Amino acid sequence: MIDLTTSENTPAPTPKVPVVPKVSILSELCCGAISNGIASFLLNPCDVVKLRIQSQSLPPSHPDAMYRTTLQTAKKIVSEEGVFVLSRNSGLWLPGIVPSMLREASYSSFRFGLYGPLKSHFVKDESDLVGKILSGASSGSIGSFLAVPTDRLKIRMQREAGRVGEDGLYQTGLFRGRKQTYPTVNFAAGFGKMWREEGGITGLWKGWQPTVCRAAALAGAQLSSYDHTKHVLKTNRVMDDGFGLHIVASLVAGVAALVTTQPFDTIKSKVMALDGEVGGPKGVVDAVKTTARLEGLKGFYRGSLARCGCSWDWVIAKEEQL
Repeated sequence: MIDLTTSENTPAPTPKVPVVPKVSILSELCCGAISNGIASFLLNPCDVVKLRIQSQSLPPSHPDAMYRTTLQTAKKIVSEEGVFVLSRNSGLWLPGIVPSMLREASYSSFRFGLYGPLKSHFVKDESDLVGKILSGASSGSIGSFLAVPTDRLKIRMQREAGRVGEDGLYQTGLFRGRKQTYPTVNFAAGFGKMWREEGGITGLWKGWQPTVCRAAALAGAQLSSYDHTKHVLKTNRVMDDGFGLHIVASLVAGVAALVTTQPFDTIKSKVMALDGEVGGPKGVVDAVKTTARLEGLKGFYRGSLARCGCSWDWVIAKEEQL
């Protein structure tokens, strides 16, 4: 018997919908920690330069300022201290490197790892930019609060870094003529010193307010702009999903993060680095008032060029590839 059924009457096969594997929170945390930990090691010189510019008592425009511009600061550090100095807390690359990597491994793991779960809770539609900002700000705040001790130690070690003479006094850097307090890259000894001299557990978390505010602004601007840029470009068929799209979105996120968070970063560095110093800020409000009075708006963007190198937004794309 001949089958007279034509191909026109045959229903078209249902296309298979690709299954997107679910990524566990633990995997997100690990990817965030690995990618940002590597980035912190590679870009630590930018952080060292930025911190010295931000934490000096004189504004960069002052004729007696030790560090004026990003390039001048980098050249001065290299000429006076070198690049890699393993035995001392000096040079361009290694000051504060261990607490810096620990900070990123803890802070950024939560910043990236919790963004997805929080986004699924706050965001009902991919066009909801406000929900994405809230998700990023929440994940960043949680991660930054947990990482405050490592952040404080990193800033202290980077600010004090310099070449030490035979008399035990610094010959270069912001602590020139003063005794060492963080003589090596031994971060455990650094934590012990902070614990003993600054009030135990409360001392480790001094300056958490500007740190959390900075992180909330950073993650809120960075992660939401990255996520929303991808959504807009894909929805309007400008670019297909892939590494190229991730890079473009990362660049947008970098600009958004820098403009939004640089004032918070400057105040945070001043509060943490100059705490207890003669003439240093007495708190967040005092730091803001002093910066505005002495330097104006540009004072809040001190070290912004060096910060561009520290805006590790390309690791968002790398973390997503992981």
